[in-house]
Order: sequence, then structure tokens, then C-alpha cells
Amino acid sequence: MKRICALVLASGLAALGTSAHAADETHNYIGIGAATIEQSDRYGLKDLGVNNSSDVFETQDAFIKFGGKVNRYVGVELRAGGTLSDTEETKQYIGGSGDFSYRHDYWAGGYVRLQYPISIFVPYVQGGVVRVTDSFELRATNGGPALLNGDSSYYDSSMAAGLEINLLGKLSINGEYFLLSDGNPEGDLMGDAALISQLDPSGLLYEEKRSSRQSGFAVGLSWHF
Repeated sequence: MKRICALVLASGLAALGTSAHAADETHNYIGIGAATIEQSDRYGLKDLGVNNSSDVFETQDAFIKFGGKVNRYVGVELRAGGTLSDTEETKQYIGGSGDFSYRHDYWAGGYVRLQYPISIFVPYVQGGVVRVTDSFELRATNGGPALLNGDSSYYDSSMAAGLEINLLGKLSINGEYFLLSDGNPEGDLMGDAALISQLDPSGLLYEEKRSSRQSGFAVGLSWHF
């Protein structure tokens, strides 16, 4: 029995070593990921009298990634993604209610990655610059016309920190904290002029600078070659 256990343990250790060695020999990877990203009310809708009980926009984003190693400890990565599932809520405003939606139309970034492989485990941090385009819309309920809408497009710093696990030699999974955008600027508010005037008669509330970190948790799957 002891001999069988020793053989099983040795086989398992050999498999782990093979996976780690195979991962070390690869130089590039391509993968997919999914992230839940949150930010606070950057458009100032609450200040404009639109009831936002949570003050948080949350989106479900998907992305693709492509990366390569400079050496065992340094690499580069490109990511591009967008929202699959919008924030969608019914909100009250002065004089009525409307259907609110928010999304990342797209985002794309380039990163430098630092990692420290330990057998099949690879803890890492990466940082870079991202380009984000997002938008929101407040429509009259039941498919009515747009009442308010806004969008913004900007460059900002971005980072991630997580753990990658190499499986079956060339396949890996990872989980990470993902900071999509670190304090991005306020967006542009548009829509029904009469309603905007009613919500913000002084025209001053929306002049305030607003920013909000966009961050959350991401998981991914990569193929190394």
C-alpha cells in the first residue's frame, strides 16, 4: 500500500513538473476573460434629481487577450473588450420615471506584466494604459424616447493583480483584481434640453468634476504556444 501511494505521489509530482516546464518553454499566449466591473455615479445623475439608490453602475464585460514573454519574469499583454450585460434599472426623476442603461462600448489596453513562476503557480501584477468608450441612456418607460444620454471616451491608467495556474502544459486559468480605469473624467450629458433645464435649472451641478475608479474581479482562460 505504501509503495502504491508513493508511486501515485511521484506520478502527480511529475505531472506538475511537466506542466510547469511546458509553460516555461512557451513564449506567447492568447485567451479570453470575463469581468464584473463597478463604478460610482460618474455622470452625476443623483445630483440632477434622478434617483439612483445604489449610486453604482455594474457591467458584465468580456475580453480577449494576447501576450508574450520578454523573459521568465517580464511580459507584455494586450486586452480588448466591452460590455455583454448592461446595467439596466428603472429610475425615478422629477416629473416621471425612465429605463436607465449603462455600458462600456469598448475598451482596449496595453500592459507590462511582472510575474514570478512557482511550479504551476504564477502570481503576477501588470500595469498600462487603456482607452475606454462608455455611454448611458435614460429613456421613457416602455420603450419611449430618450430623455437623457451621455458618453465619454478617454485614456487612463489600468492595472491587474492575480494568480495564474498552468494546467495540462499549455492551458492556464487565472483570477485577478482588475482596475479597468483609475479615476476617469466626467462624461458629457446630452438629451432633452427642457428636462435638463428642469433637473438642473442653475446649470451648475453638472459642471462639477467627477471621477470614479472602474474595478472588479476577472477570470480568464489562456492557451500558451
